Amino acid sequence: MDYILKKAEDRYATGRWTAVTVLQDMRDIFFPMLEFLIDLGELQYPSNSTQRNRDDFERTFRANYRLGPHGLQPVIDIFRRLFELVVAQRHRVSPGEFSLQIEMINTYANPLHALLLHFRTTVDRVEYDPFPFAELR
Repeated sequence: MDYILKKAEDRYATGRWTAVTVLQDMRDIFFPMLEFLIDLGELQYPSNSTQRNRDDFERTFRANYRLGPHGLQPVIDIFRRLFELVVAQRHRVSPGEFSLQIEMINTYANPLHALLLHFRTTVDRVEYDPFPFAELR
């Protein structure tokens, strides 16, 4: 995905490397690997909340949610770059298509954001921030 985004971000990008084609490639290749984010997000806010659902979410969250260079940090960076590309090329598509592109990104970005907020509220900063920042409250 990094290669595809670099090609599209290049100011000399050809018609093959547009936000539309990048999103199509992401939808076919990258997004299916991120279905666990949607599943985990749905488990976080189930329609019929019970203690068992909450325990299932916490267990699954602790087992699968990782940040950093070998966790979700590269995914977060790809979403940021993809969003910037879509916004930069919004003049190439209709307003309706632009809204659909943003909605496609948000399908995965919203649960990712909710899970990040859950992480920040349930894990003590001392466990993930370097010393001077870990002391901030």
